[in-house]
Amino acid sequence: MAQLVRKYHTKFEAGFGLIELLVAFVIVAIVIAGASRLFINIMFANGSVRDNAIIIAEVQEIVDGYRGMPYIQILDLFGSGYVAIENGQTVTTNVPSENSGVAYTVKLTAVKSMAESVPEAIQIDVAVNQSRWKFSTLEYSFATLISQVS
Repeated sequence: MAQLVRKYHTKFEAGFGLIELLVAFVIVAIVIAGASRLFINIMFANGSVRDNAIIIAEVQEIVDGYRGMPYIQILDLFGSGYVAIENGQTVTTNVPSENSGVAYTVKLTAVKSMAESVPEAIQIDVAVNQSRWKFSTLEYSFATLISQVS
């Protein structure tokens, strides 16, 4: 009788049963579903980081363009005589982008301490709104000063 019971147990314990395989399959499916969601999130995060890097590089290019211009040429953008430019007077332009597909708004503001003088500095504000996915917009703003070198 003991030999019959031993033979009975070894026959059913020889391999994996259908239920054990189904449980293992469900566990593997849950792990794969979680990992795929993780990879999708990583993919979106990488896209966002790439877009941010492009925007920062383009803003730097815009600002460097103004820094490379002679100061008098920047003052000419205000459209009046240099002494007639008032403190806080602004000029706004839009700069389209080829790489990121967004438009940059560049605002130049004169900084002047005395009424009858040429502005000592120009504040450059660069703003951009980037649409992300369907329902969100990221807003960026950058500011710097350019002054006349004596």
